[in-house]
Amino acid sequence: MLLLEPRLQFDKCIIGVMYTDSRVVYDASLVIQVFMEINEWSYDEALEWFEYNVLRSLPYYETSPIFVNLDFDICDIDSFESMEDEDEDEDEEEDEDE
Repeated sequence: MLLLEPRLQFDKCIIGVMYTDSRVVYDASLVIQVFMEINEWSYDEALEWFEYNVLRSLPYYETSPIFVNLDFDICDIDSFESMEDEDEDEDEEEDEDE
């Protein structure tokens, strides 16, 4: 099981455990807040560091943590789904052109 260090700060961000493959589940927004606190970073700096250094490393670990965004609005999901639909339409148009 892979845990973020320093544990004293990041353990409070744990919201669950996936027992089937021993993975810890973190609240991503709390993790970003901890980065802001311990490094005295702005939100944008902490988010950029989290995305580049944490999320990009996940595929390299078998038991990497899972990060969940609990701060979302259902409207965000609707707009994301419409973006996916647009991408599918563009792919179909490209296939027709070939």
